[in-house]
Amino acid sequence: MTDLHASLRILRRSPGLALSAVAALAMGIGFTTIMFSIVHGGTRRLPFAEPEELVALAATSARGYDLDPSPFDYNEWSRQQQTFDGLAAYQTNSVNLAGDSRHPDRRSGALVTPNTFALLGRQPMLGRLLLPDDAAPGGPGVMLLGYDLWRSRFEADPGIVGRVVRLDGVPRTVVGVMPPKFGFPVRSDLWLPLAVDPNATPAVRGDRVQVFGRLKDGVSRDQARMELAAIATRLAQVYAATHEGQSARVFPFVETEMAPNTPVILYLMLGVVSFTLLIACAVTIVTVAFVIEPNTAEEAIAAAKRTTGRLRTR
Repeated sequence: MTDLHASLRILRRSPGLALSAVAALAMGIGFTTIMFSIVHGGTRRLPFAEPEELVALAATSARGYDLDPSPFDYNEWSRQQQTFDGLAAYQTNSVNLAGDSRHPDRRSGALVTPNTFALLGRQPMLGRLLLPDDAAPGGPGVMLLGYDLWRSRFEADPGIVGRVVRLDGVPRTVVGVMPPKFGFPVRSDLWLPLAVDPNATPAVRGDRVQVFGRLKDGVSRDQARMELAAIATRLAQVYAATHEGQSARVFPFVETEMAPNTPVILYLMLGVVSFTLLIACAVTIVTVAFVIEPNTAEEAIAAAKRTTGRLRTR
């Protein structure tokens, strides 16, 4: 109670200064909290097992621009690498979903190689995952549903596995439903098997794919980066007609959901706002010092003036 009474006396003595200090501190804390929330959202933890081990792989042109790998690149990287537990390829697209009493609607989807979910360390909530045979030529037309799509479009039907729906007019059998909050990449509603021709040649570029992998235990990103660059160099030497000047790079998978350099910019902004909070704290301390000990503050100012005067006379 004594501290409370002392605080109230201070407020009554100089309410303007006290409120200014409170406002400065509140604004500093508020801006820092908001910025921290933005940074946390922009660099959020991915909903996968040990996400820090997931990396994206990209080919780079002679001018340093990122290129989506070709099926040939994906195959060669997979065959020659030794630093990953595995590599997977995927493509994103949107499809028309139909097959029930509702009107068809457009949904975001992804074509993925069947090993994708094993590398992500996630299992379905219902049914099964995609199998290698699903991506084989002439394989069954199957699909996986996302949790939100299962609830909104199919009313959380527990018997959805085995049901046939149409995607872009093609019948597909639902073989599983992924758990809540699972999204790959970003926010896909459904997943289809992606068939990558194992005999793709560099001359036949085919549809470009995106590639990610999981680092082996004890392997750093730098080690994986050096290995992939060495593989890309060998390919550029052997297949100069299509790969001359090309290289490859490895980077955190979370960056595939952001514009280039976004994490750096976000953390820089957080640093600036944190510095603002420090200034607000300093302003508060100085203000409180003037309010609590006004005589001491005045004496300090007078002493400073006397010192300045002596220096001038000399």
